[in-house]
Amino acid sequence: MAAWRFATDGTLDPGFGSGGMFSHNGAAWEGTGPGNYDRAFKVDVDGSGRVLASGERIDENGKDDMVLWCLTDDGDLDIAFGEDSNPADGTPDGFDAHDGAASLGTAYSDYGYDMEVDSQNKIVVGGKSDDESNSSHMVIWKYNADGKLDTSFGNDFNPSDGKSDGFVVWPETSSTQAIAVDASDRIIVAGLINSGMATLQGTAIWRYNSNGMLDSTFGADMDPSDGVPDGYTVFNAIQVFPTSVTVDHSGRVLAAGFMMTGSGIDMVLLRFTVSGDLDTTFGGDTSPADGVPDGFVIYDHDPDITDTEVARAVHIDSSGRILVTGGVEVTGTTSVMTVWRFNQ
Repeated sequence: MAAWRFATDGTLDPGFGSGGMFSHNGAAWEGTGPGNYDRAFKVDVDGSGRVLASGERIDENGKDDMVLWCLTDDGDLDIAFGEDSNPADGTPDGFDAHDGAASLGTAYSDYGYDMEVDSQNKIVVGGKSDDESNSSHMVIWKYNADGKLDTSFGNDFNPSDGKSDGFVVWPETSSTQAIAVDASDRIIVAGLINSGMATLQGTAIWRYNSNGMLDSTFGADMDPSDGVPDGYTVFNAIQVFPTSVTVDHSGRVLAAGFMMTGSGIDMVLLRFTVSGDLDTTFGGDTSPADGVPDGFVIYDHDPDITDTEVARAVHIDSSGRILVTGGVEVTGTTSVMTVWRFNQ
């Protein structure tokens, strides 16, 4: 795993790590071991100026473990953070690793794809965990600032010991692609779901309260239909693979990603209301053309050729406009970095 820090002029910061770079190899071993593999997917900075990174390692069993690293401001592992296990020497390791979220603690793979820091300086990691049958499950882990799992978050079943686990696992086949934390420290997850019901297959947006319980003011009421929203919503009018999610200044949820079409891959931007409904004041009116906006935008650079447009990140600027970054690639030619901006 590597982290770089740059000065404001774009040069590597010599006060961070070694010449502006920190690297770590051996989260699963006492030092460097055969087959070792550490990789980070997301970086953030907490309220104390520490650098946090989430990702994965390959452990001694050949399985992937979710890893959360913490670095001091000068680019060293923070030895006040995490567990004391690698090696067990009376000092925290500067990172924490977790596996078996969906498999009752047995050695199956966990992955940490995205991470956010909430207003209480607690660290939320989103990813997935494989169970005994190699089915994937959406997972959210929550850590205290010291790198220990927050035992006030989630359910009590893995193991059942009278304390919350510090994480939540979705029981059906699913995965996390991106997470966000809103102004109330609620956790928004964008991912994929594939349950036994056709209406519950597609792009999913979950919203959890800060204690790890589904937010019963958000989403549809269908699983079961009991007059109370389920805490999540499923979008399957078109097949979208979400890559990023954020919350705008009004609490609406925006998810960006891409969809497969007969003419390639198109960029997609979805918007949901505060209550989790598709926002029919947003986007074009094409699917179907009925005088009401669809709640989403599809961008195809050239509908007459096979090309690729993919969104990788979505952000809200200070004026509430929506910025999406990604790439446009025309088959057989050049791929270019692309920034789209949409009105709110």
